[in-house]
Amino acid sequence: MLIIGVLVGYMIHLYRRKLLSIADKPWASKSDKFVEVAKQNNIGQMSILLKKEARMKPNKAPYVVMIILCVFTLFSCSQKFPKPISKEEGVLVIAHKATNETQFDFGFKYELKYLPEASVKIKIKPSIKSDFIMVDHFPVGEYWITGVTTLPDHSGTTIPMSLRNEKTINGDSFEIKPKHITLLNSKFVVINSMRTDSGTVQSWKLEKLDDKSRNELVNNLKILENSKLWSFSD
Repeated sequence: MLIIGVLVGYMIHLYRRKLLSIADKPWASKSDKFVEVAKQNNIGQMSILLKKEARMKPNKAPYVVMIILCVFTLFSCSQKFPKPISKEEGVLVIAHKATNETQFDFGFKYELKYLPEASVKIKIKPSIKSDFIMVDHFPVGEYWITGVTTLPDHSGTTIPMSLRNEKTINGDSFEIKPKHITLLNSKFVVINSMRTDSGTVQSWKLEKLDDKSRNELVNNLKILENSKLWSFSD
């Protein structure tokens, strides 16, 4: 019996030394340590150790769900109408379609000119992800489109006058009513395509917005946040 006791004590001593030697390995993760010890014993011990390790690992699922919700919330917030803050303002919506047939970003942005001039600017930055342009806080009144200015898209810099390409047009008229959403009768279409010399060319045009496209756009606008706070102009 004494001999058996000595052998058991010696085996326990060796087992503890193995644990310490594995724990001292700088390259070994917790999982590596548990699995290595378990392999030197039996499958039952491996099961117990792995269960312990599983309890020690933080559950990452809630964090993934939170990230997804945050991204969805940010996207949703970017697609909404403002709350009416004045009876002297409305919202102008312009149907938009951008097509990029190249591997390069759009190189130009646009600004619609109108009369009589008001305090807001109608800026259009082409995007294949958006089918409309929203201009909020538009003063109540009757206007008409008189021109389109093409600007190089140099984010964060002032565009020199020499790089501004302005074209005068006889565009649509539109009326902004108090607490109303007004749709322009034209769609602003942008195409970015390849040239024969391997360069790119970006062009724009204003085309008539047909009844089907108009109704589809109105239905899409009505599901946006705060849309019920506004009326749609005929």
